[in-house]
Amino acid sequence: AGIHSCPLCRFAESYDLPHVPLRNYSEPVRQALSIIQTAPSLKHTGKTIAQQLFISESKLRNAFKEELGTTIGDYIDLCVFRQAKSLLRTSVSLEQISNQLGFCDQFYFSRRFKQRYGITPSQYRKLLHTERT
Repeated sequence: AGIHSCPLCRFAESYDLPHVPLRNYSEPVRQALSIIQTAPSLKHTGKTIAQQLFISESKLRNAFKEELGTTIGDYIDLCVFRQAKSLLRTSVSLEQISNQLGFCDQFYFSRRFKQRYGITPSQYRKLLHTERT
């Protein structure tokens, strides 16, 4: 349990991102964080988010890297896979999870999940089930 009360601070703490009070982030970075966290998806990119915010992609990428110490793409991945792990705790199908998170298909989702965690989503789900019993 973290000592911070804001959801973004707890999220950042859980991923070893630097803790900076939300008010210290620039407006474009705050807005980008909100977009990414509201609906984690691989469909988000630095370019698409910058377009939504009416700023240049390079300005957003530079601000994001400077203020968070990570790239916007890595942050999107963190959010997407965090959401994937959360959804794997439910009965939502792998196909539905992969679609919701913007993967081209469930097989690509499974490959990326295994690359990141060393086990497939199905194996992760089985581990969760075994821990509960």
